[in-house]
Amino acid sequence: MSLPLKERLKRRFHNHRIVRYILYITVFWTISLFLVPLSLAPHTVEDLDANANWVDYGDKWWEMAKYNPYAAAIYLFGDLNCHQISSRSLYFHDNQLPVCARDTGMSFGAVLGVLFLFFVIRTPFMFLTFLSLVPNRIRRSLLKHFPPPIASAIVALPFLLPAGSDGFYQLLTSYESTNAMRLITGFFLGIILAWGFGSAFLSITVPLPPHYPQAPPPVPGKERPANPEENG
Repeated sequence: MSLPLKERLKRRFHNHRIVRYILYITVFWTISLFLVPLSLAPHTVEDLDANANWVDYGDKWWEMAKYNPYAAAIYLFGDLNCHQISSRSLYFHDNQLPVCARDTGMSFGAVLGVLFLFFVIRTPFMFLTFLSLVPNRIRRSLLKHFPPPIASAIVALPFLLPAGSDGFYQLLTSYESTNAMRLITGFFLGIILAWGFGSAFLSITVPLPPHYPQAPPPVPGKERPANPEENG
């Protein structure tokens, strides 16, 4: 007799400890994007215009750390990872959010993507773990015609296309996207990134099946234990 849906969900949440920790971190970050601007006086952070993958306002966050270390840490992490261009960012409590609109959408999408991880089937193979969430009929059809990496790319493509097309079209033409569009396309990108990287992380914690890959022949004069656990 199958368990009720509520009980099955409760068991999945209880048994997937690693996913729970990933979910806590993702939710904490997403909530912080709005809690931090609220914790500051209005107009404390605005008109930022920085570079991605570089700390541009280190002095500003250092001063902020003296009276609000939590906000300083979140803004510093956002500064390191995002360009923080003011016109491409959302505002809350008259303060600019720590990351741009697309990255904000990615954070919300990542929460949903992590929730997907509670339903994947963990295997030692990243692409098979990723594809385990795809309905059986579609997964079997894909794997019948394509190797797992290509099949995974096909599944991921619809999530990647919105942000990719919007971003590259803006980069290559005079088109200027809107923050609403950045938020939506970032949401889908965040789903697939959390689903993909989460699947990879879960896979590396599952041991390979016995005798995979094929063990090399033993070196003459050196005995090789049949079971790795015999090494103690």
